[in-house]
Amino acid sequence: MQKVNLYKQHNAPLQLAMASTGKIINNPMYNREIQLYKGIRNPLELSIKTQDRKAISLQDKTLFMYISKLDGSAKWVKELFPTDIKWGSYEVVFEREDLEELDAGFYNAYFLAVNDEGEEEILYTGENWETKFELEIIEGVYDTFVPSKEIKLDDWTLNKVRTEDGKSYETYISSAIKANNSPNQGFAFTTNEFTGRIDILGTNDVEPDVELRNWYIIDTLDLTESSETIGKFYTVACTYIKFKTNTMTGLNKILYRN
Repeated sequence: MQKVNLYKQHNAPLQLAMASTGKIINNPMYNREIQLYKGIRNPLELSIKTQDRKAISLQDKTLFMYISKLDGSAKWVKELFPTDIKWGSYEVVFEREDLEELDAGFYNAYFLAVNDEGEEEILYTGENWETKFELEIIEGVYDTFVPSKEIKLDDWTLNKVRTEDGKSYETYISSAIKANNSPNQGFAFTTNEFTGRIDILGTNDVEPDVELRNWYIIDTLDLTESSETIGKFYTVACTYIKFKTNTMTGLNKILYRN
């Protein structure tokens, strides 16, 4: 969890006039740039301290985080919730839905403590007593929601193989689907009275081998009279994936996401 230290100057005007009185003041420090990732839940921990970096309780106030575009064209508010009010610990959570409509980029943020009469007090975040800090909304480091890709079932290659004892069997092989070296592979198989075997194949070749020489089995589904949707998730990085089965009968749909 990322953390922000917020500072309250006790008995001092907001303009930090007491800095000229000769009293030693320890400026806020240790705050780092906050990054929020689209597509996931982002909890943010906040710690309220005095100017000498001691924890302080603001239990008689409600804290809010104000966020705006750098040009000030839009603004929204998130309330902070206490996790240990005695020690000035708070949390604000940005759910995935909070960031869906926001563009990736940099935003300004500042914090206010508001009492029951509606009187506001600014909280400081920077080593030079800045009232604002920048946060970055990132798109792409953690993938945002992308609809699953439906795998075409009408263009699989039929191979007929004859064994040494003269028996023959059929295999159906899909085309190669780009996996982008993603470590997360998700599949959903929808079947209707399907009896057979489905191999999920992967390769790390830059150019996938048509003959399957450099392909490996990620997993195998052996199903009997299956009529359901089966979800499978794997942590495996590969460049391409394929599917292989001994029958297409009853295999209604495959969805894939990486």
